[in-house]
Amino acid sequence: MARIIPLLLVLFAALGARALPTLTGPTGLVVLPDALAADAGLRLAGDVAETPGDRGILLRGVVGLSAGEVGLLYASDDEALLGANGKLVFPVAFLDAEGAVGAIYLDAELVTQRCLYLAVTRRGPLSLTGGLTWTEVRTVAGSADAVRPYAGAVLTLPGGLRVMGEVQAKCARLEPKAITSLRIARAEGLLTTVVGVTNAVALLGTTEHYLFAGMSLAFSA
Repeated sequence: MARIIPLLLVLFAALGARALPTLTGPTGLVVLPDALAADAGLRLAGDVAETPGDRGILLRGVVGLSAGEVGLLYASDDEALLGANGKLVFPVAFLDAEGAVGAIYLDAELVTQRCLYLAVTRRGPLSLTGGLTWTEVRTVAGSADAVRPYAGAVLTLPGGLRVMGEVQAKCARLEPKAITSLRIARAEGLLTTVVGVTNAVALLGTTEHYLFAGMSLAFSA
Protein backbone atom coordinates (compact mmCIF):
# COMPACT_ATOMS: atom_id res chain seq x y z
CA MET A 1 0.00 0.00 0.00
CA ALA A 2 2.86 2.41 0.82
CA ARG A 3 4.15 2.00 -2.75
CA ILE A 4 0.73 2.26 -4.39
CA ILE A 5 -0.31 5.60 -2.85
CA PRO A 6 2.49 7.68 -4.46
CA LEU A 7 1.72 6.10 -7.84
CA LEU A 8 -1.95 7.02 -7.47
CA LEU A 9 -1.02 10.60 -6.61
CA VAL A 10 1.05 10.84 -9.77
CA LEU A 11 -1.79 9.40 -11.87
CA PHE A 12 -4.43 11.75 -10.44
CA ALA A 13 -2.15 14.74 -10.96
CA ALA A 14 -1.59 13.77 -14.59
CA LEU A 15 -5.29 13.29 -15.28
CA GLY A 16 -6.42 16.40 -13.45
CA ALA A 17 -4.07 18.95 -15.00
CA ARG A 18 -3.21 17.87 -18.50
CA ALA A 19 -4.66 20.77 -20.52
CA LEU A 20 -2.56 23.83 -19.81
CA PRO A 21 -2.55 26.57 -22.49
CA THR A 22 0.84 27.52 -23.90
CA LEU A 23 1.98 31.13 -24.23
CA THR A 24 0.93 30.96 -27.90
CA GLY A 25 -2.59 29.67 -27.29
CA PRO A 26 -3.07 25.91 -27.77
CA THR A 27 -2.62 23.45 -24.92
CA GLY A 28 0.84 21.95 -24.71
CA LEU A 29 4.29 22.62 -23.32
CA VAL A 30 5.50 26.22 -22.83
CA VAL A 31 5.22 27.82 -26.26
CA LEU A 32 4.86 24.72 -28.43
CA PRO A 33 1.76 22.48 -28.59
CA ASP A 34 1.51 18.82 -27.66
CA ALA A 35 -0.98 16.28 -29.01
CA LEU A 36 -3.39 16.46 -26.05
CA ALA A 37 -6.59 18.47 -26.35
CA ALA A 38 -8.23 20.55 -23.66
CA ASP A 39 -10.85 18.84 -21.53
CA ALA A 40 -14.50 19.62 -22.32
CA GLY A 41 -15.35 23.10 -21.15
CA LEU A 42 -13.45 26.38 -21.00
CA ARG A 43 -9.96 27.08 -19.67
CA LEU A 44 -8.71 30.65 -19.22
CA ALA A 45 -5.08 31.61 -18.67
CA GLY A 46 -3.23 34.83 -17.96
CA ASP A 47 0.49 35.52 -17.60
CA VAL A 48 2.77 38.48 -17.02
CA ALA A 49 5.99 38.20 -19.02
CA GLU A 50 9.20 40.23 -18.89
CA THR A 51 9.66 40.14 -22.65
CA PRO A 52 12.80 41.59 -24.31
CA GLY A 53 10.75 44.58 -25.50
CA ASP A 54 8.70 45.37 -22.39
CA ARG A 55 6.57 43.80 -19.69
CA GLY A 56 3.71 42.03 -21.45
CA ILE A 57 0.34 40.59 -20.45
CA LEU A 58 -0.89 37.44 -22.22
CA LEU A 59 -4.52 36.32 -22.01
CA ARG A 60 -5.73 33.04 -23.55
CA GLY A 61 -8.92 31.03 -23.70
CA VAL A 62 -9.28 27.43 -24.90
CA VAL A 63 -12.48 25.44 -25.41
CA GLY A 64 -12.26 21.64 -25.43
CA LEU A 65 -14.24 19.81 -28.12
CA SER A 66 -15.02 16.14 -28.74
CA ALA A 67 -11.92 15.61 -30.91
CA GLY A 68 -9.85 18.73 -30.37
CA GLU A 69 -9.95 22.34 -29.23
CA VAL A 70 -10.18 25.96 -30.39
CA GLY A 71 -8.80 29.04 -28.71
CA LEU A 72 -8.16 32.79 -28.78
CA LEU A 73 -5.24 34.92 -27.56
CA TYR A 74 -4.72 38.58 -26.70
CA ALA A 75 -1.36 40.01 -25.65
CA SER A 76 -0.12 43.53 -25.02
CA ASP A 77 3.39 44.96 -24.52
CA ASP A 78 4.81 47.38 -27.11
CA GLU A 79 1.86 46.57 -29.37
CA ALA A 80 -1.29 44.47 -29.24
CA LEU A 81 -1.20 40.87 -30.46
CA LEU A 82 -4.28 38.89 -31.46
CA GLY A 83 -4.30 35.16 -32.11
CA ALA A 84 -6.45 32.14 -32.87
CA ASN A 85 -5.68 28.43 -32.81
CA GLY A 86 -7.26 25.06 -33.44
CA LYS A 87 -6.21 21.47 -32.80
CA LEU A 88 -7.53 18.10 -34.06
CA VAL A 89 -6.40 14.97 -32.19
CA PHE A 90 -6.23 11.33 -33.33
CA PRO A 91 -4.82 8.04 -31.94
CA VAL A 92 -1.35 6.79 -32.90
CA ALA A 93 -1.71 3.04 -32.36
CA PHE A 94 1.82 1.86 -33.07
CA LEU A 95 3.29 4.19 -30.42
CA ASP A 96 0.46 3.80 -27.90
CA ALA A 97 0.30 7.57 -28.15
CA GLU A 98 -1.85 10.42 -29.41
CA GLY A 99 -1.31 12.60 -32.45
CA ALA A 100 -2.58 16.03 -33.38
CA VAL A 101 -2.55 18.48 -36.24
CA GLY A 102 -3.26 22.13 -35.70
CA ALA A 103 -2.84 25.75 -36.68
CA ILE A 104 -1.82 28.93 -34.87
CA TYR A 105 -2.36 32.45 -36.23
CA LEU A 106 -0.76 35.48 -34.51
CA ASP A 107 -1.29 39.02 -35.78
CA ALA A 108 0.54 42.06 -34.44
CA GLU A 109 0.70 45.53 -35.94
CA LEU A 110 3.89 44.94 -37.93
CA VAL A 111 4.36 41.15 -37.87
CA THR A 112 2.08 38.24 -38.70
CA GLN A 113 2.93 34.61 -37.90
CA ARG A 114 1.15 31.54 -39.25
CA CYS A 115 1.99 28.06 -38.02
CA LEU A 116 0.85 24.56 -38.97
CA TYR A 117 2.04 21.70 -36.76
CA LEU A 118 2.06 17.96 -36.32
CA ALA A 119 2.62 16.60 -32.80
CA VAL A 120 2.80 13.14 -31.20
CA THR A 121 2.57 12.71 -27.43
CA ARG A 122 3.02 9.63 -25.29
CA ARG A 123 1.41 10.18 -21.90
CA GLY A 124 2.66 8.97 -18.54
CA PRO A 125 4.38 10.27 -15.41
CA LEU A 126 7.04 11.38 -17.92
CA SER A 127 5.09 12.56 -20.96
CA LEU A 128 7.11 12.90 -24.18
CA THR A 129 6.22 15.00 -27.23
CA GLY A 130 7.83 15.28 -30.64
CA GLY A 131 6.65 17.34 -33.56
CA LEU A 132 7.19 19.51 -36.61
CA THR A 133 6.12 23.10 -37.21
CA TRP A 134 5.82 25.05 -40.42
CA THR A 135 5.98 28.73 -39.58
CA GLU A 136 5.61 31.72 -41.90
CA VAL A 137 6.54 35.22 -40.76
CA ARG A 138 5.28 38.24 -42.69
CA THR A 139 6.50 41.81 -42.16
CA VAL A 140 6.35 45.02 -44.19
CA ALA A 141 9.73 44.02 -45.65
CA GLY A 142 8.56 40.62 -46.93
CA SER A 143 8.03 37.07 -45.71
CA ALA A 144 9.98 33.94 -44.81
CA ASP A 145 9.01 30.44 -43.73
CA ALA A 146 10.62 27.26 -42.40
CA VAL A 147 9.90 23.74 -41.14
CA ARG A 148 11.46 23.06 -37.73
CA PRO A 149 11.43 19.95 -35.49
CA TYR A 150 10.79 20.22 -31.77
CA ALA A 151 10.67 18.01 -28.69
CA GLY A 152 9.49 18.36 -25.13
CA ALA A 153 8.74 16.51 -21.92
CA VAL A 154 6.47 16.90 -18.90
CA LEU A 155 7.40 15.31 -15.58
CA THR A 156 4.39 14.88 -13.28
CA LEU A 157 5.08 14.78 -9.56
CA PRO A 158 2.80 14.12 -6.56
CA GLY A 159 0.68 17.00 -5.33
CA GLY A 160 -0.26 18.37 -8.75
CA LEU A 161 3.25 19.60 -9.61
CA ARG A 162 4.52 19.40 -13.19
CA VAL A 163 7.85 20.39 -14.71
CA MET A 164 7.89 20.86 -18.48
CA GLY A 165 10.60 21.75 -20.95
CA GLU A 166 10.91 22.13 -24.72
CA VAL A 167 13.42 22.82 -27.46
CA GLN A 168 12.86 23.70 -31.12
CA ALA A 169 15.56 23.90 -33.79
CA LYS A 170 16.35 27.36 -35.13
CA CYS A 171 16.17 28.54 -38.72
CA ALA A 172 18.61 31.27 -39.74
CA ARG A 173 15.99 32.83 -42.04
CA LEU A 174 13.58 33.37 -39.13
CA GLU A 175 15.47 33.68 -35.85
CA PRO A 176 18.92 33.88 -34.25
CA LYS A 177 18.46 31.12 -31.65
CA ALA A 178 16.63 27.85 -31.06
CA ILE A 179 13.63 28.00 -28.73
CA THR A 180 14.38 26.67 -25.23
CA SER A 181 11.82 26.92 -22.45
CA LEU A 182 11.08 25.63 -18.96
CA ARG A 183 7.83 25.90 -16.97
CA ILE A 184 6.77 24.70 -13.53
CA ALA A 185 3.04 24.33 -12.89
CA ARG A 186 1.15 23.48 -9.71
CA ALA A 187 -2.51 22.44 -9.85
CA GLU A 188 -4.95 22.88 -6.96
CA GLY A 189 -8.38 21.78 -8.06
CA LEU A 190 -9.38 23.77 -11.14
CA LEU A 191 -6.69 26.44 -10.60
CA THR A 192 -3.13 26.05 -11.88
CA THR A 193 -0.32 28.51 -11.11
CA VAL A 194 2.79 28.65 -13.28
CA VAL A 195 6.25 30.19 -13.43
CA GLY A 196 8.82 29.75 -16.16
CA VAL A 197 11.48 31.04 -18.49
CA THR A 198 11.69 31.10 -22.30
CA ASN A 199 13.50 32.86 -25.11
CA ALA A 200 10.52 32.65 -27.48
CA VAL A 201 8.60 35.70 -28.61
CA ALA A 202 5.47 34.22 -30.15
CA LEU A 203 6.88 31.29 -32.20
CA LEU A 204 10.44 32.56 -32.74
CA GLY A 205 13.57 32.11 -30.63
CA THR A 206 15.44 35.25 -29.51
CA THR A 207 18.87 35.82 -28.00
CA GLU A 208 17.51 36.56 -24.49
CA HIS A 209 15.52 34.46 -22.04
CA TYR A 210 12.82 36.15 -19.98
CA LEU A 211 10.65 35.22 -17.00
CA PHE A 212 6.88 34.79 -16.94
CA ALA A 213 4.33 33.85 -14.27
CA GLY A 214 0.58 33.44 -14.19
CA MET A 215 -2.37 31.15 -13.63
CA SER A 216 -4.94 29.06 -15.47
CA LEU A 217 -8.53 28.37 -14.44
CA ALA A 218 -10.72 25.54 -15.77
CA PHE A 219 -14.51 25.61 -16.07
CA SER A 220 -15.96 22.13 -16.64
CA ALA A 221 -18.65 21.59 -19.26
